[in-house]
Amino acid sequence: MSLLFGFSVHQASEAIKNNCAFVILSDRLASKDYVPVSSLLALGAVHHHLLKTKQRPRISIIVETAEAREIHHFCLLLGYGADAICPYLVFEVVQILRQEGLLDPPLADEEVYKNLQAASFTGISKVMAKMGISTLQSYKAAQIFEAVGLHEEVIEKCFTGTASRISGVTFNVLAQEALGRHRIAYSDRDGDNVLVKNWGEYHWRDGGEKHVNDPRSIGLLQEASRGNNTRTFKKFVESTWRMIVKACTLRGQMEFTGPRSKVQGPRSKAQGPRSSAMSFGSISIETHETLAIAMNRMGGKSNTGEGGEKPERLIITDDLNNTRSAIKQIASGRFGVNSAYLAHADDLQIKMAQGAKPGEGGELPGHKVTPDIAKTRLSTLGVALISPPPHHDIYSIEDLAELIFNLKCSNPKSRISVKLVSEVGVGVIAAGVAKFCFPENFCCLNSIPNERGFKMAFLNIVSLPKNIDEIRKDRSRNGGGVCIYLRSSINYIIRQDLIPSELEAVCVEIIKPHSRPFLVTTIYRPPNASSEFFNHFEKLIKAIDDENKEMYILGDLNCDMLKTDKDSNSPTKKIKTLYELYQLLQLIDEATRVTMTTSSLIDHIVTNTPEKISDSGVIHTGLSDHSLVFAIRKISVVKKQEKKVEIRNMKKFDHQKFVEDLRQQPWENVYFFAENPNAMWEIWKKLFLEVLDNHAPLQHKTIRTKKVPWITSAIKQLIITRDRLKRKAIITNLEIDWLNYKTTRNKVNIQLRNAKKKYYSTKISDQKCNPKEAWKTINDILGENSLTNTKDIAEGFNNYFSNIGPDLASKIDTPNLNFQTYIEKTKSEFSAFQPVTVSNVYHLLHGLSSNKATGVDKISSKIIKIAAPAISDSLTYIFNQAIILSIFPHEWKTARVIPLYKNGQRNLPGNYRPISVLPVISKIMERILDCQFGFRKFHSTTTALLDCTNDWYMNLDQSYLSNRNQKCQIQGSVSSEKLIKCGVPQGSILGPLFFLLYINDLPQCLDKTNPRLFADDTNLTVSGNSITDLETAVNSDLEKLRKWLIANKLSLNVAKTEFMLIGSKQMIKNISNLQLNVKIENESIKQVYESKTLGVTIDQHLSWKTNTENICKKITSGISALR
Repeated sequence: MSLLFGFSVHQASEAIKNNCAFVILSDRLASKDYVPVSSLLALGAVHHHLLKTKQRPRISIIVETAEAREIHHFCLLLGYGADAICPYLVFEVVQILRQEGLLDPPLADEEVYKNLQAASFTGISKVMAKMGISTLQSYKAAQIFEAVGLHEEVIEKCFTGTASRISGVTFNVLAQEALGRHRIAYSDRDGDNVLVKNWGEYHWRDGGEKHVNDPRSIGLLQEASRGNNTRTFKKFVESTWRMIVKACTLRGQMEFTGPRSKVQGPRSKAQGPRSSAMSFGSISIETHETLAIAMNRMGGKSNTGEGGEKPERLIITDDLNNTRSAIKQIASGRFGVNSAYLAHADDLQIKMAQGAKPGEGGELPGHKVTPDIAKTRLSTLGVALISPPPHHDIYSIEDLAELIFNLKCSNPKSRISVKLVSEVGVGVIAAGVAKFCFPENFCCLNSIPNERGFKMAFLNIVSLPKNIDEIRKDRSRNGGGVCIYLRSSINYIIRQDLIPSELEAVCVEIIKPHSRPFLVTTIYRPPNASSEFFNHFEKLIKAIDDENKEMYILGDLNCDMLKTDKDSNSPTKKIKTLYELYQLLQLIDEATRVTMTTSSLIDHIVTNTPEKISDSGVIHTGLSDHSLVFAIRKISVVKKQEKKVEIRNMKKFDHQKFVEDLRQQPWENVYFFAENPNAMWEIWKKLFLEVLDNHAPLQHKTIRTKKVPWITSAIKQLIITRDRLKRKAIITNLEIDWLNYKTTRNKVNIQLRNAKKKYYSTKISDQKCNPKEAWKTINDILGENSLTNTKDIAEGFNNYFSNIGPDLASKIDTPNLNFQTYIEKTKSEFSAFQPVTVSNVYHLLHGLSSNKATGVDKISSKIIKIAAPAISDSLTYIFNQAIILSIFPHEWKTARVIPLYKNGQRNLPGNYRPISVLPVISKIMERILDCQFGFRKFHSTTTALLDCTNDWYMNLDQSYLSNRNQKCQIQGSVSSEKLIKCGVPQGSILGPLFFLLYINDLPQCLDKTNPRLFADDTNLTVSGNSITDLETAVNSDLEKLRKWLIANKLSLNVAKTEFMLIGSKQMIKNISNLQLNVKIENESIKQVYESKTLGVTIDQHLSWKTNTENICKKITSGISALR
């Protein structure tokens, strides 16, 4: 079928070459000899091919098909590029209906076709209106659909770019189905005897699919209701449960785990039944009122729907026949909504969107808008009413919260609910609505410093909700004062014992069940505070730090964190030093006080556990000249997953026996596949692993979470004593028992803290000669090694790493730029490869480092080194054949990628560097190639360039560079394999050389600046007599560099590109008022005053001060980790 579409695509391209105005895709030739294919598939294939080849605007596509017969079919064809549709079977059906006398009244052909066209256009317009589209041209080829049950090959060929979460049938399955239908249609049997199975997927059919409503159950219900027949009603209940509930609902698939006698009965439920929301207009007034009466009699609640309610029904006038709906709905059209409607509601329901299928829900045609409906809906008689799919005034969760607040003001006693559309991902949205718009159900924590000059009397008259506690510290004069508001359900202790009396601050300890408590402090520092403030502030931080608990300090400190003040006596510098000393991270990174002339960050939130914060930031409310700052702490504690690793059991490994068994293997089997290096390698690996698995079998080992290593047997005994004393104190409630318990508890805490410090101090001290292991220990202290869902994380990283190159390259357009312009042509003689000897291979194998990581073949360098005497011959043969045939085996090009965190947010893949591990054998193969000049003694890079230019004429480089794959590994979880489409091979021997050769001609494009290249880092330097000369020279070469990058399909990350002006302090001071404008492609490059190059921080004065401070900061981090 795919080939057939290829033929259609070819015919369309030929039609364009012949200057045809349109092409017709038709299935009219369907016959006994020709099987028709789906017109939508054919259209999609042709349309997307013409788009890819940039030929689509040159021709129109007309679809002539017997398949299209419904509005949905027409919408699909238009949505995937059809310019016109001819549903010829519909017209033929009209002719048959006329011949059989079924058209009443009899209409002329032209009139029938016009009616059909008008009805189709009306249906299509409804669908477009629901999508917010007003013209057919905008809807055509827009592909506003989601595919369900189609394989990726079908999506890629015919519906490119269409969303698809559920895969399914392939072209082969679709072809088999088409052939099956064709056999039925063109069988030798009489048409009257052909049975076409209808499974009743869309309409109920006897013996077909189960439906929620079926004629049998409806008939039984009607019979039971009209005859008041209990026996018939029981049959209806049984039929409904067996045929409908069991087959069509989720609850029908579940059973009670306990005895049904213990299930809560219907009369004991706190809430009665609720009717579905059906509006007056969609159903008659009699039905609408009857539903309300029925719900009210049963103690339930009826829902008005989105059509409002008659004013006379708002007040209860008859208790028995009460027509008032308890639930009033506010939908996107606001029909019937006024103050009286809202005030007479028990519940108010906000309907966020239309859930019905496009074109069918949320619309009442004009001829149905009767005087009663128009009056109830507060609309105009005879004018069609449409509810917008989303609310026209709710574009964010803040807008929804505002609407909820306004509704609550209009009717404080009513319950408010939000009705969301049920779709994928609605759970996350619902959680956000619940937490943000209905905060009374969740724990909230706020810190509110006050410096607006309000008197204490004002604070005393503030009315707080009943479930909110206030912890405050007031001033005896105007201004100032701090407080913390806490939900009453939160367990907390006021910790003013930690606050020096000189500070304006309050502190509480939040106590959480099954978790360690944490401290929250809010503080205020006046702008005119003396320098003594910082001494008192340090006492506060030290007192909290000595508690060895999670801490959060919030408040207006009047120290601008946006300043880069070098004065050691400035308030900003002092507070930054305190934060660094105690390893506190300031979470807010944007201005919190903004005026017309100034912008400052003086409202801080600092913590010693930033990893437990899920979000933080600034909310600009306009209520004050200060914006609100916030931080959201994670409630659930992420547990470390058990790490699973795959290792070889070396307990019974015998080196000599292993090598002897390898010698006995039939290595001659490898030589039978001399023309296929991939097959040779697979046979070789199978023979090798047979012996290896016998001597050192693979085992899956779970590395369980270690027990706390610093808890000694003495401490364990003390903990047991503490717990025993607590139980005794609870039973006796004597003061002496409580005192004994608290004394022992404090003793346990002190010993635990000291033991932990001693353990990590000793461990890091023992590792002082091994920085890598030392930092592993520090990260363990800081909790930096936790992971969850490692399989999903591995897949995410692999998708990112494999697509980042193609994504960047696809965005680069190369108009009239050729990379060969920058390359100097050099001729040299071709040098053929020399056969590799067994001795060469043996020495390379024997010289391997035993500590190299293992690739995807699961063969370690240590094992290869041991096996060298037995495998050198066979490997030599494979290497020589690979060189002769210019084929680099596939598995040698498959890398195991491990993400290495660099900097920035840990949840962003862009902040990780992929470390690729290739099979050990592939690196041996690379080392024996003669092109390794750049990494061998007595060979220059110039020689490398000449020889590699010659070698490129061979096919081996293409085999080596193409079809490379990678798998990403996170702990024991490995992702699926992904193709690497561009970039140098990571983790390889040749990769760095290829990259250096690729950028070797970069200096050729520069005239005024001097480039300094070190691996993938490039610096440009230039000197001049004036700022203008420097700016001109730099911008000139940056423009040339931009063209070179485009010609070579490379992109520059401008966000990570910086420039620094270097000079003496006096020189920099003299030109400080001048603006240096450095740009590349109209994008400004950020100026910095210090830069880190090859591990050394250089500032604009070429002093060592900044570098020294950074080193001191690292040392401080280590010291703090030991605290």
